[in-house]
Amino acid sequence: IDVVNQNTPSDQREFSIRNQYIYKHLSNLKNYIMSKTRTDKLLFIDTDILVNPDVITKLLKHGKKIISGLIYNGYLTNEEKPYLYPNIMKMDEEGQYRHIANYHVKNASTLLCSQVQKVDLTGAVIMLDRSVYKSVKYGFHLQGEDAFFCKMAQDKGFELFCDLHVYCQHIMSPEFLKLYLKGELIINEI
Repeated sequence: IDVVNQNTPSDQREFSIRNQYIYKHLSNLKNYIMSKTRTDKLLFIDTDILVNPDVITKLLKHGKKIISGLIYNGYLTNEEKPYLYPNIMKMDEEGQYRHIANYHVKNASTLLCSQVQKVDLTGAVIMLDRSVYKSVKYGFHLQGEDAFFCKMAQDKGFELFCDLHVYCQHIMSPEFLKLYLKGELIINEI
């Protein structure tokens, strides 16, 4: 087991801390992991994500070189409509990433089968083919290390996808986790 500690401050979801320390640390860590990995596929899952036991099987079945599961990031900014801020985005005409918040995204936790969405930016729960993780790297971007990675992947000709049926729980704070474990917070209901 390798331990990589860069004495990075705790991530309090503040932009100044994230921009100065977190994104760089995560980029270095993910690049290090990719340099040591020799498997056909690599699955990254952020530490504040809860996944179902079948996440690997569901993502593998599509045969995509880059595919993610879906999470909502909006619990802190819009508690009533967290689906407005998922981990999937498309680039608009001005070159800005915009969240994809369509009907299928909104109702992801109730989908009965796979619904694959092509995206320009994703992360948090992402499966990469060896051809991707051996040729694409993570780096600093104001919207996070995933934005840098996804842009480089697209520049190299890779397409990015998300299976909306692979809906994962995003536990954004210790308080959310406590409520979730007590059954007082059901964050996958729309």
